[in-house]
Amino acid sequence: MTTNSRIAPNPGSLRRTQTALTPLTVLAALTGLLATAPALHAAIFYVGSEPECDTTTINGAVVGAASTPNEADEIRLTEDQTNVNRELRNFDPDTIGTITISGNWSSCVDRAARGLPPATRISGNGSDPVFEVVADGAESVVTFDQLEIIGSADGVGIASGRGVTIVGPAEVSFLASRILDFQGGLEIEGGAEVLLDGDTIIAGNVGLPGAGLLCHGSTVRSAANIADNATASSGGGVFLDSGCVFHLLSGAQVRYNQAGWGGGFAIGAGARLEPESSDPIFSAFVFGNVAQNEGGGLYVVNGGYAEIENTWVRDNSAGERGGGVFVDVDSTFFMSRNGPSCIRDQGCSRLSGNSISTAGGNREGTALYVGGGSTAGLFTTHVEGNDAIDDVGTVLVASGATTQLSLEGVALSGNRTESLFDARSGAEVLVAYTSAADNGFDTEGSAAAAGGRAWNGTLEIYSSALWGHGAFDATGGGTIYADCLVAQTTTGITTLDEHTVGIDPLFVDPGATNLRLAAHSVAVDYCDVANYVPLFRDLDDQPRGWDAPTVPDDLGDYDVGAYELFGLLFGDGFESGDPSAWSATTP
Repeated sequence: MTTNSRIAPNPGSLRRTQTALTPLTVLAALTGLLATAPALHAAIFYVGSEPECDTTTINGAVVGAASTPNEADEIRLTEDQTNVNRELRNFDPDTIGTITISGNWSSCVDRAARGLPPATRISGNGSDPVFEVVADGAESVVTFDQLEIIGSADGVGIASGRGVTIVGPAEVSFLASRILDFQGGLEIEGGAEVLLDGDTIIAGNVGLPGAGLLCHGSTVRSAANIADNATASSGGGVFLDSGCVFHLLSGAQVRYNQAGWGGGFAIGAGARLEPESSDPIFSAFVFGNVAQNEGGGLYVVNGGYAEIENTWVRDNSAGERGGGVFVDVDSTFFMSRNGPSCIRDQGCSRLSGNSISTAGGNREGTALYVGGGSTAGLFTTHVEGNDAIDDVGTVLVASGATTQLSLEGVALSGNRTESLFDARSGAEVLVAYTSAADNGFDTEGSAAAAGGRAWNGTLEIYSSALWGHGAFDATGGGTIYADCLVAQTTTGITTLDEHTVGIDPLFVDPGATNLRLAAHSVAVDYCDVANYVPLFRDLDDQPRGWDAPTVPDDLGDYDVGAYELFGLLFGDGFESGDPSAWSATTP
């Protein structure tokens, strides 16, 4: 424990000594003074019913901790507690000190023994928060460790209000703790900084917007499991608004939440969802969430910003638009992989298995819908197995003037969709270094199955390999431009530069979602970068533009599609597993 007082030698007394001043003598003098300073100890308060305990209530321990200045105090709970609206105010390390409330201590007699989970239960009265952390004019540092904060002692029913509220510039950590069975789990506002570790769970909270977590103007770093929360409003799992910044840490899960809008996340004006991981195998999972209206996994609107890396957004569902992700009204969304650490055949960044559940209507964007002048980018991402009821829907849709959607290094397979890419009502869609195959194309009414559609919009396709699709469709003044395209058909493209039509690009195993190129594919060493320069490495995180030594260049040494055929072991295609590619004459 340290204090705020600075200990320094007395200059006058040093001048009176006969010993010459050197750095060593000054250090010796300081050491002697420090040795005589009184030692400060963190106070530990044991709470329980045993006679050896310091107090029987959390309240009594908090009062005791507040009376011991400048200490990192800890309250250790030896049994379940009832706590109502306990205010933890201004536990500033520079004044009354910090505080930790920890559970799973075996007894007040054997004070060194700590039990195993489940955590110590702290229940409320069914209507008030269990804890309120407040920092008004001072910092407040609070840690909750191995606690189960629950709405009622019997664990039955949903308690009114929020379980824990945090207000002001507090620093609060939740370690291996749970917040369960309130109308809203955790509310954070006013410049707080909150950490949720990977053993923390926020679940079973039902009723309020941001049923799991609601954040205004604060910063959250979360590796927690936020699950099974629900609201008829926005943000079943998490609602970020008014300048909140939320960092997804490696291993975070937002799953099986429900809402009217934004089953997993709702991200509103001035709020940001951002990654904070360096090359994890997986950064986060957003899966199994349901929105009755829009944005099954993520709902980003009114100037919200969401950027996710190495994340799986899968098996989410919306009733109307944006089964996986819905982005609207001047908002921003980016999704990509980051770094080489990845399960090769499954991918680090996935937008897969999402759906639109309501029959009728437009069923736009089973994977992603972007509208209202927003900007979205899918980079080095797998888009697979997205669907709509009766197999009728569109997988990727951009709609509205100044709306922009960009794709690079994307593999699309196994989607049930009317079109691979849709640019509508003035929107612009740019597709580069993208592969598509084994997508089922269905029609409804007069809508034609299409490789890409530009209905009064603009679609540009560069250095891509598409197979198994129908004609393109430029309707109502729309335009479609393609360069360095290997495709089954180019019918309907309004402006076409370098292309190969009707020749299979020979993906390794499209039925198993493997859209890497066979060594003898026409797409190998096919293009240059005259019209489009790649911004990212390929979907396997390999550099673009590797020149296969046994393959003659067409326009250049860049392969088209999501993958670069990099570092061939066998120039004759032996590694593809396709015996027809083997050759006795090619070394």
